[in-house]
Amino acid sequence: IQRGKEFAKLAKTIESASRMAGGDREHHLVTAAVARARDADMPKSRIETAIERGALKSRDKTSSSVDLMTFEMNFRGIGIIVEALTDNHSRTAQEIRAIARKFGAHMGAENSILWNWKRIGLLKVSWLTDDEARRDDLFTAALNGGADDLEEAQEDHSINVFTEPHHLHATRLALSTAGFEVD
Repeated sequence: IQRGKEFAKLAKTIESASRMAGGDREHHLVTAAVARARDADMPKSRIETAIERGALKSRDKTSSSVDLMTFEMNFRGIGIIVEALTDNHSRTAQEIRAIARKFGAHMGAENSILWNWKRIGLLKVSWLTDDEARRDDLFTAALNGGADDLEEAQEDHSINVFTEPHHLHATRLALSTAGFEVD
C-alpha cells in the first residue's frame, strides 16, 4: 500500500512536469521527475502513462491548465520562496497569504528575494578511489555533459557535480555513459 501511494505521487509529479513542458520528454522538469521515479523502482509503463497523460492535457485546451506560482516572503529576516502548482491563482494566493499572516511572515514583492538565488542542478557521483586518471575522466565527462563545477564532498565520499537545470539530463547521461555511478 505504501509503495502504491508513492507511485501515485510520483505519477502526479511526472504528469504535472509533462504538462508544463508541453509534452517535451527532454525538458529538465520531466527528466528530473522520471529520474526520481526510476530511483523508486516505478514500473516503466506507469512512467510512460503519466508522461502521455500530461502531454495530452497540455494539448487539450478545454482541460484546466496547471501553472506554477512563486511567492516570496520574509520571516524574521529569513527569505522564504514558495512554489505552488495550481489551477486557481486566486485561491492559491489567498491561502499562501493566510498562512504567511498566521505565522507572522510578510509577503514580498516580485523578485524581492529571488534576485539573491540561482537555480542549479546537482548530481552526486559516488567516489571511493583516489585514482587521478579516473578523476580526469570524471571531469571530462561532466564538462562534456554541460557541468559548470565539481566539488568533493568529504562527509559521504562523493563528488558533487553542479550544472544548469536544463543540462541536468545531459550531464547525468554523460556521466553514466562514462561508467560513473550517479545518485
